[in-house]
Amino acid sequence: MTRKIIAMAATVICVLGGFTASASSVAQDNPTVKEVKLRAEFYQNELDLLLDKARRGNFADFYQDVVKFAHYGEKYPQYLLGVMLLKGDGVQQDIGQGLVWIRLALEQKNTEWQKVYDSITAKLTKEQLDALEPMYETYKARFGVQAQKMSCNNEKMEASNIRIHQCRKTLVLKEFYSVYEYN
Repeated sequence: MTRKIIAMAATVICVLGGFTASASSVAQDNPTVKEVKLRAEFYQNELDLLLDKARRGNFADFYQDVVKFAHYGEKYPQYLLGVMLLKGDGVQQDIGQGLVWIRLALEQKNTEWQKVYDSITAKLTKEQLDALEPMYETYKARFGVQAQKMSCNNEKMEASNIRIHQCRKTLVLKEFYSVYEYN
């Protein structure tokens, strides 16, 4: 799958010859932010359901859920949203925004995701990458680890000695996750 994403993105980039961050992709400069506390159990169940749907691969059916959890700072949905936007899978293709979401997901330090990102951005000019920087900074300020009050640590995988870098929400009052919504 990774090779298909890389090949597809490289082809699209070559065909388009360039892109710029659209004004509609980056929301207003002074958004209002609202903290919402969600029960951790319901939040995790909904996230698990989303990840199960993702494994089945019908992306159009759960696009809104991917966007919601990407906005909550969850790294796998951010990566998934980036891939969906790169490929135009169930959504209108937007390579610039797709790359920004993948870059933001890299706060989790996943080597596979890094390979995908590096292989695509290696084909871009400095000007193309610079054009994405304002969008990335805006998204990071709203949906990044710090903005969404998450923490990232090396964790041992279940039934294995392998450790992976994982970003997670922090429990509030032992049963809630805080999410920060922007409009």
